[in-house]
Amino acid sequence: MDGDPVNFTIAGPLRHLGGILADNSLKIKKSGVYEINFLADVMENPVIANFAFFRNNTMIDLSRFSLMATDTIQTTIGKTVHLELESDDEITVRTLDLTSPNVEYVTPAVQILNAALTVKLLDQR
Repeated sequence: MDGDPVNFTIAGPLRHLGGILADNSLKIKKSGVYEINFLADVMENPVIANFAFFRNNTMIDLSRFSLMATDTIQTTIGKTVHLELESDDEITVRTLDLTSPNVEYVTPAVQILNAALTVKLLDQR
């Protein structure tokens, strides 16, 4: 499995959601079409950092996003996707291992200063 889930320390409103679980995932209560939005203020040393949304420990297609820096920077990164989710699906944002299988995975040198994960029900089934 890829890197650690992004840590969310403060819970926001949880309408249609089962709450933030111990592994920093959000659990969906109602099946339907959702908008998933992630924003984070990050500080990064020279490195490439890759992230993606995961549903039930499987990366969601077209959800990957990256940040590349040649110097230490502080910036905001994010991604939004729309997709159908089922009741009891668990959503996480994780770092990605894009190295070859012969290279040990190392978590990117990114310090997440503030992070927000918003999962909004657009159309209920």
